[in-house]
This record gives sequence, structure tokens and C-alpha cells, in this order.
Amino acid sequence: MSSTHNSTKRPPLPGGAGSFSQGGQPQARPPAPQPRAVLYGIKHPSMAMCSLPSSATTGVGSDEAARFLVGSATTRGPAEVHLLEVSSEPADPAADAGDSCGPIRSSFYHHPRGQICDISSSPHNSSWFATSSVDAASGENFVTVWGATFPFSPGSPSLPASGNPGDNSPPLKMIASLSGLKSQVNNQGEFATIDQAGALCLFNFAGSTATATNPAPANRTATISTADFGVANPSPLLACSWNPHQDAQIVTSAQDGSLTVWDIRSKRPAIRTTSAHGLKVPVRAVDHNPLAASFLASGGDDGSVRIWDIRNMGSGPVKTTLSHTHWVWSVEYNHFYDELLLSAGSDSRVHLENVGSHVSGSSSYSAGESTHSDSGLPASSPTPSRSRAGPVHTYTPHEESVYSARWSASEPWILASVSYDGRVAINVVPRSEKLRLLL
Repeated sequence: MSSTHNSTKRPPLPGGAGSFSQGGQPQARPPAPQPRAVLYGIKHPSMAMCSLPSSATTGVGSDEAARFLVGSATTRGPAEVHLLEVSSEPADPAADAGDSCGPIRSSFYHHPRGQICDISSSPHNSSWFATSSVDAASGENFVTVWGATFPFSPGSPSLPASGNPGDNSPPLKMIASLSGLKSQVNNQGEFATIDQAGALCLFNFAGSTATATNPAPANRTATISTADFGVANPSPLLACSWNPHQDAQIVTSAQDGSLTVWDIRSKRPAIRTTSAHGLKVPVRAVDHNPLAASFLASGGDDGSVRIWDIRNMGSGPVKTTLSHTHWVWSVEYNHFYDELLLSAGSDSRVHLENVGSHVSGSSSYSAGESTHSDSGLPASSPTPSRSRAGPVHTYTPHEESVYSARWSASEPWILASVSYDGRVAINVVPRSEKLRLLL
């Protein structure tokens, strides 16, 4: 199901600060066009979403398309993994003027292993993805690695243009089953899973002969926990994120409010900070900056999103934004412009913030924007940013908690979000912000 709003956007008036009537009196410029969501409905509750890397979708289909996987969390019958494709070009370019995207095309796979609470794609093998599930009867948490032939991969049929999912999609092929609550995979094919006992488990698929048609067991390389290093009663882990610049480094966030950066070579925590969002405030989301190796973002139950320099986490976050009025479930940096940070929460909102770039030579961070010390920032003097730091836009197409918001891995201006009622919203970066970044 997809829908779009059909109101026509007025083009901006010519001129600089405003436009003039024939009598010479200034006239106010109309408000800037606002992004308009393209919607898709899943009949079951949904909590999980990820974007597919462009390498997974080479071949059939538009070269300017964003693709996402969405998992349902139903306890009534098999769950589903929905595959969504949306073009960056709006259905009516003249009317939308860059403030919407094209219609959604979709297909789905049956997921036989319980309700899906998390889903992640693999940069190591583009035909693999992982789901984190809970068995409704036993309450057991587990991670399943799947292989799939996507409808728009080479040699496969194209995605139906009708937007109506059908049963003609090939079945998922199970590659492996891992223990854990959530998972992430790095560029070398190493999976990390986290669990309720505060443990971080590592599984290596590099060099494995496993394929979608020939499953092979994963090699567990390590199980590490803060309990091994003197932390009493380790707290359940809630999120993890590999450092894309350093395959041996991963950060975890926990129920007790701690952030821990692990060195998997030594199997020890390299850096740990407690009360990252306040005393005993759970931290439910974390993401590394894809363009600046030392920076990461976290989202907590205090409703804030915080930026950290891992070289000096003891000095506190370098920036704090009060983006939400309730728990933050998801944070993610844009893959192409690290200024753009996306967050989603239980307040039903998806928030886009320009946090300033931390790429060397393009940082727009100002010490006055932070409520904490900024002593961990790069020593080089920042130069003017490509755009102005601050709130960009709050998207409100949802009526229930938004558990996941993700950037397209191939299209820098497209983002997607999913709320518990199964509503998926595809949105775009406001045109004004896009122009500030490009010009």
C-alpha cells in the first residue's frame, strides 16, 4: 500500500529576501515547501528496518532507487520481511519540486522464526541479512543470518510495479543461527551479537563456504563481557555499532546508561563511560560517524541525542540535542553527509538535525552549541561548514512509537521510518537543506 498527498507546491518567488508588487511594496515570500511522506502499510506490528547497500541491488531497477527491508513483529503466524524500493524521482516532478520521492514498489518474504525485533544488512555479503527474533512461546532471543535472491538483483525477476506483495518471492535460506538479542556485521564479515546478560559475542564468517543454498556453521571467536573486567552485575546490552573505520572496534550501549568501546583484538573494553545520558538512563541507540573515525552518536531515554569523541569520552559529549520528548529508539548518521543525523523515538517523531561535520577541514561545530566540554574535538581549526548546524526538520507521519529510522545506503536524500502500527514512511531531506549542503 502506498499513498501520497496530492496538493500542489507553489514555486518560490523570484528575488532575494523577498518579492515586490508593482507598487514597490515588499511581499512576504511563501513558506518553503515541506517534505511529504510516501506511505506503506504492513498489516502486523513492526519495529525493525534497515537499508540495503547498493551492491545488493545492482542490475534490474532504477539506478536512482533506495531499498529497505522491514520486519514485522507479529505473534500470529509467520512474520514477514518486506522489501521496499522507492525512486528518488517524484511521480510528478513539476508538482513535488524535490520535496517528495517516487511511489513504493514492494515484495515480501515469509519469516518462519518468530517475531522480528531487529534487522540488519551485511556490507560483507550483499545477499545476506540478519534478523533478531524472539520466540513467542519460550521467550528465547536469537539472531538468524539469511540469504536471499532479491527481485532486482542480477538474473532475478523485477519487483512488481503494482506495489502489492505476493507469494512469488523465493524463500529465505537460513545461513546460520546465532545467540543474541541484536546483531551487526563489519566489513570483514564478522558478526557481533549482544544479549540480556551483558555479553558481546563475536562470530566470524570470513572465508566461510556458507551460501544461501549451502548453510555452514559460524565460528564463535569470542564472548566478552564487562563482568570479565570487574563490573559487578553487568547490565543488559541494548545496541551496538561497529566502527566502519576500524574493524577491530565496536561500541555497545546498555540498560544502565553506559557506553563501552571494545577492542576485539585484546577482547577488552578500550573506553567506558557510565551515565552517558544521566544516572541509570538507558541508552537504546548508538551509531558511528561514517566519515569521521573518532565520533559517534547515542540516543537515550532522556529524549536527547548526544555526540561523542571517543578519544575523550570522559569529558562528556561534545554536543547534546533535545530532539525528543520520550525515549530515543534509533539514531543514524547520513552515509554521505555526516552533518545530517536522524533520530526516532516513542514520541512518534522522526527528527533530522544538522550536527555539524566532523570531517577534517569542514567542521561547523561551535563550542557554544554544547552543554559539555568540547576538549575532545580535533585540534585543527574548523572551517565554515557546508550548511548551518541546528534542527532541520521534524517528520510527523506516525501516530505510534517509531522504533527505527534509516537513511538510504545509496541515495543521500532519502530516509525511511517505521512505527509499531506497521506504518512505513519514506521521506526526503528538505530542499532548502539539500541546497545548503550542495552550494
